[in-house]
Amino acid sequence: MPAAFLFAFGIIANCLAISADSSANIADFACKTADFIAEIADSLCEPPGLRITFVFMLSSTYQDVVEGVLALVERLEKAEQQFLQNYKEFLQTVEEGIGSVAYFYREGFEENGDRLFTQMMEGFDPISSDNMTMLYLFSQKKELGSEMQVFHEKVEKAKKIEELSSIEEKMEQLTSEFMPAFQRWKILVDNVAE
Repeated sequence: MPAAFLFAFGIIANCLAISADSSANIADFACKTADFIAEIADSLCEPPGLRITFVFMLSSTYQDVVEGVLALVERLEKAEQQFLQNYKEFLQTVEEGIGSVAYFYREGFEENGDRLFTQMMEGFDPISSDNMTMLYLFSQKKELGSEMQVFHEKVEKAKKIEELSSIEEKMEQLTSEFMPAFQRWKILVDNVAE
């Protein structure tokens, strides 16, 4: 049935247009799709009575599609919020762990501090700046994308802390380089999550 194909194609095109511009709203989507339904009806239906039946048929299908799109958007928003909450909890755990690393270094337990810090930094691997979810959430705004990249560069550098020769250098790396970048990133994540 060519009309159904055209309708589905138009809905997909509208969905792609909406997803390409995340600031667009559902009302705009509804108006564009309603115009599309009217265009199909005008081009395919000669007798006026047939046009009304056709528009009604397409409109009920359109309503199902809109409800499906709205349900999908709601599920995605919930998943996004859950991801952000989990990420914030991970950052909180890392922050607490950094206190332990500093304690190990101050007390002379260099190997324990190195091992704990390296393991914590490796915990960022699955959620690095190359992760699609991270890119979507934090690269929507240009400054967050660059901040994310800077932070993950600091994480990569911090993974090599064992290569430093003294506890003093390690404490310097931890307190002067990593912690300021970490704190800045954590504040930015908290602001995005709210």
